[in-house]
Amino acid sequence: MGKTQLSRPTVVSQRLARDESGPWITRKSVLFQLGSLLILASILLTIYFRSRTYILFGVSGLLFLCALFFWCFWSASRKDDRVLLRSVKNKSEESQPEEMLFFGHSPWIFDRPSLFLTGLLFIFGGVAFVLFSGDIYFLLLSVFGMVFMMQVWSFWQLNSFTMTTERAIFQQAYPSNAYLEILREQVTGLAFDQNFVQRVSGVCTLVIQTIDEDIRVKLKHPKAVLKLIDSYV
Repeated sequence: MGKTQLSRPTVVSQRLARDESGPWITRKSVLFQLGSLLILASILLTIYFRSRTYILFGVSGLLFLCALFFWCFWSASRKDDRVLLRSVKNKSEESQPEEMLFFGHSPWIFDRPSLFLTGLLFIFGGVAFVLFSGDIYFLLLSVFGMVFMMQVWSFWQLNSFTMTTERAIFQQAYPSNAYLEILREQVTGLAFDQNFVQRVSGVCTLVIQTIDEDIRVKLKHPKAVLKLIDSYV
């Protein structure tokens, strides 16, 4: 289980990326888009009418996204507590204590590059409009781009990856609640993959090889990931 550059195609797990069930209007990704559109609409109305009255719509959108964030956190934490209690009950008194080897979050820029590019488009687009038109109101578009990317980053912090001496755990709260656990005996190997863009950005891909599939997870701190692979024997 050392540093290995993958030469064969891997099977990417789609279990954490599946959409939520139920009406589309109640899905977290749709609610996030609605909150973001409410903020954007308030900015566009403010630019067009030159009135601060519409800023209240933007504040409402921010409060809506904050409520959605805490809802995602609460619903995911309830599920995590149930899984933790079940795993504790299944442990025998003679078993060795479980030690955490790695904990991290998947970098959202590499998971959702389209959202990152959208934020950059608004940031640089707002600055460009100000330079060409001389209208300072267009700078609000840049503010929206920064707020948008900060919101996406905060939601992605709800998703985590944990590697312990006994299992690998994927926990996802956005865009849907999902939990994937891979036991130690199911893992056949660990591999390290890193392209040029990831190397420049300080990101890498950890590949957990199992009998059925190879599950890829993008992580920060490549040195810590390599250390994990070396120690996972």
